[in-house]
Amino acid sequence: MVSSVAFLIVGILISTVSYYLIEFKGQTGFSFFFYIGLVLIAFSLVKGFLLRKKSQGREVHGRGALYCPKCGARLHVHDKFCPGCGKKK
Repeated sequence: MVSSVAFLIVGILISTVSYYLIEFKGQTGFSFFFYIGLVLIAFSLVKGFLLRKKSQGREVHGRGALYCPKCGARLHVHDKFCPGCGKKK
């Protein structure tokens, strides 16, 4: 799976190069690539935001073990609620 940082870097690179070619070299055929770069930048930001939001509230200690952020009880993979305090996973 490609990292959101990779999409961001590629998007910035494509947008910057195509902007340079459009503005300073007069190459009008590169506007499509400029917009593709902007789409990649937007996609990377959305992907990064969603991944951060998805992992928020799950604290991982050790080898993939999940712990409740409220009480610290160990959670199993299939638990929907914390066995210690009842907080929804």
